[in-house]
Amino acid sequence: MKSIFKWGGYLVALLLAACRASICFAAPVISDGSDGPFNPIGSLFTVDLPSDGIFNFTTINIPEGVTVKFNSNAANTPVYFAAMGDVIINGVIDVSATSTDVFLPPVPENPKQTAGPGGFDGGFGGTGTSPVGGNGGGPGGGGGGYSAGGAGNAISGNQPTKYSTSQGKGFAGLSVDYPDSLISGSGGGGGSAVYRYGWYNGGFGGGGGGAIQISTPGYITIGGSILAVGANGGWGHASVLAHGGAGGGGSGGNIELFANYVTLSENGLIQALGGYGGGLSTQPYSRNPAMYSSGADGGMGYAMVQAENVNFQGTVDAVIITENPCKGDFDDDGDVDGSDLAVFAADFGRTDGDTDGDCPDDFNEDGDVYVSSLAVFAADFGRTDCP
Repeated sequence: MKSIFKWGGYLVALLLAACRASICFAAPVISDGSDGPFNPIGSLFTVDLPSDGIFNFTTINIPEGVTVKFNSNAANTPVYFAAMGDVIINGVIDVSATSTDVFLPPVPENPKQTAGPGGFDGGFGGTGTSPVGGNGGGPGGGGGGYSAGGAGNAISGNQPTKYSTSQGKGFAGLSVDYPDSLISGSGGGGGSAVYRYGWYNGGFGGGGGGAIQISTPGYITIGGSILAVGANGGWGHASVLAHGGAGGGGSGGNIELFANYVTLSENGLIQALGGYGGGLSTQPYSRNPAMYSSGADGGMGYAMVQAENVNFQGTVDAVIITENPCKGDFDDDGDVDGSDLAVFAADFGRTDGDTDGDCPDDFNEDGDVYVSSLAVFAADFGRTDCP
């Protein structure tokens, strides 16, 4: 099975990944509808997360021009947007880390960027009191150093290539296998402080992008954006004499979509990019973070889709894991072969469907077992990777 995606603005054919053990444990939240419909208004709609991060909506409808953001809870959980009915996103859902790009020199001591919901903070920037920059938080956190490393998630972070020597570079955060449970982005490392006629503070590490799960038994239609972007690394304090180390970028977060149908329209966007590495305080960094980045950019995050039907035509800046259900493995032995065909043949012609649970080969769920079902079986024939 193939689906066409715009990846970073380029159309590519992406082979849908078969269900792997590492993602088959993922489970959607099932809504009980107790929170009613979600219909936000205004250009910015900020939501306080409940203690467990779970919302139980009947339906979700985010209109064009509305951006939904979240105040993290005390436990720093991801966001769980569960609905009983359809989910329509024509506005923006944003669980990105908060990126503060503008600091007048000198860089403030240990400023903190806020990770997205469930995300991990970046490492602290070094100062005269604690010169060595701190490591970023999370399983793919970047290392602190003279110039710090970026955080990793689906893709590894990067080591710095500018404003540093080979000595004192913070390590780049490694990639992280897709988790069994929803997890957010890691933080970049903090840059170290340098002394020359006074202390030059290092930049803080960017926080990791947050995580959100959106689940429904119906449709998810995305004409707007879902964002889980990591924060940029902080500036190193600089002058003509010396400079502190720049901070590493936070990694992109994690976006999960569970539904029967998931559609990303041509104008839709799913984005879990990592933040850029920091620059120096003498540069107009906020005007072009990519140009002045130390090179220690954070790695891209994940977008996981579990659906019977997937139609992506928009732009995806994330590493996609799309589960392709293995419907033809009737005897549950992990493959689709002649023994499964024998099960199909025994049921061929039935018209009572899978009403009592003993007709697993009505896999197109039309109530009978005929040629249309055989076509679905044929698509899986020969697979050996069934869960």
